[in-house]
Amino acid sequence: MKIVYSELCVLGGTPGENVDRLISGGAECVELMLDGTGWDCFHQRMDQLIPELKSKPVSYSVHTPVWDINLTSGNWHMRRAAVETYRETIRFAGQLGADQVIIHPGFCYADCFSKEVGRQRVLEATKELLECSAPWKVRLLMENVGTRKTSLYTMEEFIAFCQALPAGAGTIIDVGHAHMNGWNLRQLLLGVRENLCALHIHDNNGTADSHLPIGEGTINWPELFQAIRDTGRELNLTLEYNMGIPVEKLRRGKELLEGEFFH
Repeated sequence: MKIVYSELCVLGGTPGENVDRLISGGAECVELMLDGTGWDCFHQRMDQLIPELKSKPVSYSVHTPVWDINLTSGNWHMRRAAVETYRETIRFAGQLGADQVIIHPGFCYADCFSKEVGRQRVLEATKELLECSAPWKVRLLMENVGTRKTSLYTMEEFIAFCQALPAGAGTIIDVGHAHMNGWNLRQLLLGVRENLCALHIHDNNGTADSHLPIGEGTINWPELFQAIRDTGRELNLTLEYNMGIPVEKLRRGKELLEGEFFH
């Protein structure tokens, strides 16, 4: 197991400043979010950003930008913009030496759009992105996202999607998203374990995607920790706490996970 700090809680500064704040809280591996003003036009500043980030005493995974983007949008121009953004993210991750890129498959925001069509678009986009990622040897991890209304998948559909992913792709389960949607966490983790590579770890009250620290919502953590062990997988355990939550709470989450999985 490897414990990772998401950049989410410190977004707003420059990338270097954000990573330094996470290191001060005990980070050994950081998942970069590529969102916020500090990351704007990152693809034009790789020559500056990559040497600076490589100089830090941490390893990295990379999350594609999240806000204002939808890989399966009903608008062709928005879909292409998302694909190009993800391609630039993969190139950035490859040059940085990151081993994983986290992908949001997309959302369905209105009843006039078809979730079935959206799921087909995910498959098409995944094929294109895998062609981009292959030379960089970066694994693409597909994440469960969306609310009960906007998610493209039911739990059973997402498990089937993950089980059929081609070589070069894997799965990351966001336990907070799954809990918010009423998915059975044990059934989900065991259903995707053959290519499960990472988890996003955070809590909520079962109705809102609040990205709270472990224990501040209603997830049954002892049951979840046992399900994680039962997968038999070595995973990235990424603490993904919301913007503004103190970095010290990441340290406490790291200590809790170390107590569960490193004794």
